[in-house]
Amino acid sequence: MHTYSPVFKIIKKYSFYINCFLIFALLTIYMYRSLFFNLSTNLLDWNDYPLFVWIMQHNIDNFQQLKFSGFFNTNIFYPFQGNLLFSDLFLPTSIIGYFVQIFVKDPITTFNIVFFTVLVINPMSCLFFWKNFFTSKWIIFFATLTTAFSPFVIINSYHFQMLNIWPLFFCLGF
Repeated sequence: MHTYSPVFKIIKKYSFYINCFLIFALLTIYMYRSLFFNLSTNLLDWNDYPLFVWIMQHNIDNFQQLKFSGFFNTNIFYPFQGNLLFSDLFLPTSIIGYFVQIFVKDPITTFNIVFFTVLVINPMSCLFFWKNFFTSKWIIFFATLTTAFSPFVIINSYHFQMLNIWPLFFCLGF
C-alpha cells in the first residue's frame, strides 16, 4: 500500500480549487498582459489611475508614519480640511499596498502589484460566495468565472474602486 505525503494529500484534496485559481490567474495575466510585463512603467490608463496611485501613496505614507490625526487632509484644496473624504479612500487596497511597499519602493509598481492582487482576490471571494449556494464544483466554477470576469467588472476597469468587489463578496459569503 502506497502512502502519500501530507502535502500531496492536501494538493489532491484541493486540486479543483488550485486549478481554478491557476485558470483565473492566467486569464487575468492574459487580459492585462501589457501592464503585467511593464509593472514599473505602465498604468491601466493615464486618466484616473495617477490619482489612484497618489491617494494610495498618501494613505501608505500615513500608515508608515502612524499619522492618523490628519489622515483625511491632503495638500489639494488647501486650506480646507478633510478633502480626501470627497474621493474614494482606497483603504483596503492601501493596506495591501502598505505590505507590498515593504519590498517595493516605487509607487507605480506598488499600485500595479496591488491591482493584480485585487484581481486575484476577486475570484477567491466569488468562489467563497458561490460555495454557499451550490454543491456542484462546475456550477461554482462557472458562477465564479461569470462574476469575477463579468462585463460590469471589465467595462468599469478604468474605475479602480469598481474592481474591488472582493470585500462585498466576502461579506455576502458570511
